[in-house]
Amino acid sequence: MHHCSTTALMNARSYNRGVRALKLCFEAFFRLLWKAFLVWYSQEEEGRSALMAEFTTRTHAACRAKVDERASTTEVVVDFESPREGLQDVIKKLEEFKEERRKASKLLTFWEEHGTMVDLLLQLIKAERTGNWKLHLCTVAAMVPYFFAMDRHNCSRWLPVYLSDMKRLETKHARVHQEFMNGDHVVSRSSNPFSPVSTDMALEQSINADSKAKGGIVGISQRTGALQRWFLTSHERATITTSLKNMYGVEKTDGLDVAHKEASANRVTRDECDVNKLRACFTSGVMTDPFANDTGELVNFPTGVVLSSSISEKLLARTDKGREQMKTFMEKRLNTDETSF
Repeated sequence: MHHCSTTALMNARSYNRGVRALKLCFEAFFRLLWKAFLVWYSQEEEGRSALMAEFTTRTHAACRAKVDERASTTEVVVDFESPREGLQDVIKKLEEFKEERRKASKLLTFWEEHGTMVDLLLQLIKAERTGNWKLHLCTVAAMVPYFFAMDRHNCSRWLPVYLSDMKRLETKHARVHQEFMNGDHVVSRSSNPFSPVSTDMALEQSINADSKAKGGIVGISQRTGALQRWFLTSHERATITTSLKNMYGVEKTDGLDVAHKEASANRVTRDECDVNKLRACFTSGVMTDPFANDTGELVNFPTGVVLSSSISEKLLARTDKGREQMKTFMEKRLNTDETSF
């Protein structure tokens, strides 16, 4: 990725590229973690490592086959939310491995926490794309301590209020709560699987985008009458445009047989290639593998520069500090009137 794209990504100006970059790093780091875990497991459980490798390979192959044979992403998700039962022993051993390595490696602790944050982001995206209201609330609640830890004042200040209001929604506005439970807190502009988005993003993709395109409000923004006519008739024009597209088959209205773009063969191949390139940076020795080495200090794995102990301790304790700040904020400003909100 060239410099200007990286700059835009780090400044949060490119949502899709940013999410893809995080997912690729998340996958590459997990594969490095898994490789280190298999080495550890072969030493802890002699004779059983081959069975472990065979079991996980078989499960991965089954998952890959489901993705390849089905166009509907939703069906694949449903099928593979259940095999967790057969992986309980594997998950337990993996947690033991991570707990042991956390005590010896600050680098593993730091990047495992990064993986947790990326996992929360993916859960939030899944909650939107599947219209799962409960998952949305649970994920937002789990994110709040991180906003306190990162000094994101607006999010840390108002998300607890938002969650409190949504918790009372069922009793105060039962009909709205039921609509949200039915998945109507998101907007689907397509019948394709995994396509609903949040209301603000749907607004950006539709009315706001149209207003900036040809035939929009560019050139009439200073004329009040013309501006009002444009907005008051926008839904009528959209209806006419949609009907014409449907009449001439420009856009399909039935997307049941259309695969999500991220599940297409070309995209899967491209992502797999990029993940392998990322892994090669660590397996080749160019960068320090944060999961294979018991690094006592927190280091910059591309350069090898060691971070000072005082700063590294603060970084590793940031989540716990965020939780403490969240509890104090809620106790003093929301649950009581000790401090003005």
